[in-house]
Amino acid sequence: MEKLGLKAIGIDSHAEEKDPKLWVKVDNGEFDIVYITPEMALDPAGHFYKNSHKNTKFKRNLVLVAIDECHLIWEWVGFRKKFELIGSLRMILSTTPCAVLSATLIPNVAGYIHTAVGLQFPTLRYNLNTRRANINLIVKSTDGKSFDDLYDLLPSAEDTQPIPKTIIFHDNIDRGCAMADEMVKRLPPFVSGVP
Repeated sequence: MEKLGLKAIGIDSHAEEKDPKLWVKVDNGEFDIVYITPEMALDPAGHFYKNSHKNTKFKRNLVLVAIDECHLIWEWVGFRKKFELIGSLRMILSTTPCAVLSATLIPNVAGYIHTAVGLQFPTLRYNLNTRRANINLIVKSTDGKSFDDLYDLLPSAEDTQPIPKTIIFHDNIDRGCAMADEMVKRLPPFVSGVP
């Protein structure tokens, strides 16, 4: 952001501790971009909810509310309770345009997000193809006990070809970490760096 001449701040619970004058700076419009967690923005006892959204320089300069990874409103509603109240943010910032962004938004979740965020009709929706020539998607179900099919894709000790950039998603963090640990053990030394 600095290279673009923009002054940005990320506000979470620790930011207030680091800079006691943080909210004065925000309200005075000292930042071009303000990143704020839903918990900080929607805390009824918090400064943002009580003050910043009112007639401050920050509010007068506010041109967009962007909710990134908006599908998490649906996925995390039981995990992060403030996500249920995200529509309140739209109410207190009702004159400011809102953009909700996601690369993985399916139709039923999009409908839920539209209601939860308090978007108005008509809403502009852009569906861009995320398909890229240099990215291949392979979906493989497992029996939940073995990842041998995945491990079979690892190079052998004799293979010296570099592994292409790869991202593996797993829907269980503990099993995903165990899988990653096992993959590192099975990688040949020229890849893992472990003799």
